[in-house]
Amino acid sequence: MKGNTYFQTCRGCDYTKKTRNGICSVANASDHLSVRCVGDWAKDKYFYIGRYIDLFSTAMKDKWHGNLYYIDLFAGCGKCRVRDSGEELDGSAILALKVKYPFKKYFFVELDSDALNSLKQRIKRFGIKGKVDLIEGDCNEKVEEIIQKIPAKGTLCLAIIDPTGLQIRFDTIKKLADHHKVDLLITFPEGMAIKRNLEKFLKQPDSVLDDFMGGKEWRSMFTKSKLGEIKLQEREKRFIQLYREKLDSIGYVETISGEEVLIRSSEKRLPLYFLLFASKHSLGHKFWSKIGQIEASGQQKLKLNNPSSLLTNKLKIKIRRPKIHHKEYLLLNGRKQLLVEKVNDGSIIKRFDKTPYPKKPTDVICPHFLELKWAYGCPFDCAWCYLKGTFRFRPEGTKPAFKPLEKIRNHVETFLGEVKIPEVLNTGEIADSLMGEQGDCPFSKFIISFFEGQNRHKVLL
Repeated sequence: MKGNTYFQTCRGCDYTKKTRNGICSVANASDHLSVRCVGDWAKDKYFYIGRYIDLFSTAMKDKWHGNLYYIDLFAGCGKCRVRDSGEELDGSAILALKVKYPFKKYFFVELDSDALNSLKQRIKRFGIKGKVDLIEGDCNEKVEEIIQKIPAKGTLCLAIIDPTGLQIRFDTIKKLADHHKVDLLITFPEGMAIKRNLEKFLKQPDSVLDDFMGGKEWRSMFTKSKLGEIKLQEREKRFIQLYREKLDSIGYVETISGEEVLIRSSEKRLPLYFLLFASKHSLGHKFWSKIGQIEASGQQKLKLNNPSSLLTNKLKIKIRRPKIHHKEYLLLNGRKQLLVEKVNDGSIIKRFDKTPYPKKPTDVICPHFLELKWAYGCPFDCAWCYLKGTFRFRPEGTKPAFKPLEKIRNHVETFLGEVKIPEVLNTGEIADSLMGEQGDCPFSKFIISFFEGQNRHKVLL
């Protein structure tokens, strides 16, 4: 059948009720086998997953002498169909089988027997014998079986963990990491499964979220009484950070906050989930950062859109808590007040105080204010922009240059936590605050999340 035929069929299907584990119950794929029903956003997800699988298998084949193992804990049926267009997509399992340099062994785990049987039929077309192990059942219960079949030394594994919800237990990931060198690519369904059900999980003494997060530490961040006061973006940030810390605890010390790839819904661009990467070696993060530079459309991202690219290196940066410097300033009413002069060396937050005070009521001056210097320049070339004059002696002109996000985060969080006198931080004095707004992670989203959790200070974009 052609795409239009499937479009007409799928449009009348209430997939939320008539599918089992996402498998379409109305029509099979064009190869007459089972197909998973997905949204248009799945194209973005498989774009990034496929690129990393290919890069991993190519770059690591010689270093590990071909001893590369692929693990897919939610393998599915191998084929997906976009419910609104009928377009068919290869799932992660098929993407892994199509790489130029195959893995030494493939482990595909799937709970649904019909989906696993369809995947088995699709695998036969590749003519691979003895390299594929199909495992039916719950991956949390089958992980020990996989561990026993992979040599503990001299091997490197790539595990794709792409559940439809919160089915993966953190303890399962820990078991893999304890026995093998494993790069992890995890679908973190924060927007789809956590935020929507957080209040329900809080009421349950033992919830599926406890298993997913590897403990109950998350509960201390979201008490029932304070849940309504925490903005959605702040909840998002807290869960990702806690999960990163849990990965750190099992040996993934190179994890970088802000390195996640956000997958959004196609129409309303609402956040659905993150692709979260973790490796025990910085080279893996170098690969992932490279993957994140290209959008699913094939266009190069503005560097700002991939926060990990703003770090000075691809390792987790541990920065000491910055020091806040104060200075006595003369106010317009003639009084003096002790205010923030700068945070640390002033490279991120510093008070602009170079202009003179007015001598008479009719004087027009530029007031003193705090700059949040997250970047320099602007990607546009407007003839009237004052930045042209500001950077007239800079070799790069107004070409954007960005500061490390981890450093910005550290300075801003310290400022918000320690400074008691209300202030406004201006992000647009030497940069266009809104450049990169069309990307997956605009600066506005990054910076606003810090200010949403308090009522004292404001940010000017």
